[in-house]
Amino acid sequence: MAKKTVARRQGATRRTARAPQAKVPLAPAKIPPGNSPPARAARGTKKAASSLPASPTVEASKPASKPATKASRAAAARAFVKGLVERGEVAESGATLEVGMTHEVVGQKTSGAPQVTRRRFSLR
Repeated sequence: MAKKTVARRQGATRRTARAPQAKVPLAPAKIPPGNSPPARAARGTKKAASSLPASPTVEASKPASKPATKASRAAAARAFVKGLVERGEVAESGATLEVGMTHEVVGQKTSGAPQVTRRRFSLR
């Protein structure tokens, strides 16, 4: 016993051998028959949320999704470019991209707005 104590004092670590552990197979999780992932996929639902039907007030308060129109996409593109310019993430054509700049002006649109392309991701 004295030898182990001396070895510890000198900075050596004590290693003990472990007895081999028997591997115990894990029991599979019990899922109700109609609620297994393949059964839900066949039904086309992720999860049975509730047995009660959804209330009509909740259905009526959800906004109807509108298909994107050409005008709404153009407005979103203008807002995106305006935000890039305001944040200083746009470099002039041919200039080197400084830290924080991600886009470069490649031309002008007929409306006078700058046309930009992405050159790299942010290096903040």
